Amino acid sequence: MALASALTRAFDVLSIATFEANPLALISERGHQQLFDATKGVAAEFEAAFNEGERDLPSRIIDFWGGCGSFDGMPDSVQEYCRKTSFTNVLDWHTAFNFNAKMSDYAALSVPVLLARGTHANIQMIEITESLKARIPNNNSAVIQGASHSLITSHSKGCASLLREFLKINMKFFAT
Repeated sequence: MALASALTRAFDVLSIATFEANPLALISERGHQQLFDATKGVAAEFEAAFNEGERDLPSRIIDFWGGCGSFDGMPDSVQEYCRKTSFTNVLDWHTAFNFNAKMSDYAALSVPVLLARGTHANIQMIEITESLKARIPNNNSAVIQGASHSLITSHSKGCASLLREFLKINMKFFAT
């Protein structure tokens, strides 16, 4: 949403901080069509499993982004919340695959952008982050050690510190 808002210029965006941002179209544009198609397959299987009423459906997506066993490692209350809100994730995938900004679009961003991902990011996230890093002119990138896709919860102190430093560096930008 943050990247889309900045690209449309419909909002006065001063900076963007992302933690495993996922504009999926970049996977394909970066030359990894097979990886992009596999990702679409994961989303299609997820939606089919949702329609069939699979109980531990969220494990498919949480383990896809965060690694095998990520869902099982979550507290029961979080697992149950994920089960109850699975349809939101079905919609998220539709939205993600319909956001088709090109790598060249990101080159036009003039605001400071923080690109953070975990060391245990899946290959899709690595490709997306590298694409954004290569195109966004005013970016700071970081890899949070030991983290995967849920880095803002599993490594909240590290993420907060990274965000604090990003804002501190770019504070002069906010003053103008």
